[in-house]
Amino acid sequence: MNREHTYQVAISPDLNITAEAFARAWNAGHDTHKLATAHSVEEKASQFMDPTLLIGALLSIPAGVTTMEIYDLIKSVIERVRKEKGEATQVAHSPQARHKHLRIEQVQKPDGSTIIIVDYEEA
Repeated sequence: MNREHTYQVAISPDLNITAEAFARAWNAGHDTHKLATAHSVEEKASQFMDPTLLIGALLSIPAGVTTMEIYDLIKSVIERVRKEKGEATQVAHSPQARHKHLRIEQVQKPDGSTIIIVDYEEA
């Protein structure tokens, strides 16, 4: 039996990436698309999370794929979208030239579903 787990990917508005752009980039990538098809959705994250987050995509990932593999694939998709938009991977944030790095966090909801939150953290 082929088991899959569905992940909801919540994209911070700070990334300036739409759900459609994320799903399109995921599905265009050979490594990512052969693993799963991304379906774009736009809905607010649940009440116990940051209300500014949007659920950007749904991914059904086969059992046996590690969390680190999923994180690496999400990072590569985000970097590809940012590159296509002409944005740097590290973004100058303040007059002191601080940089932001992608942060990916997995949250298990009470109903058993999983949300992967993608946002920035300052370096």
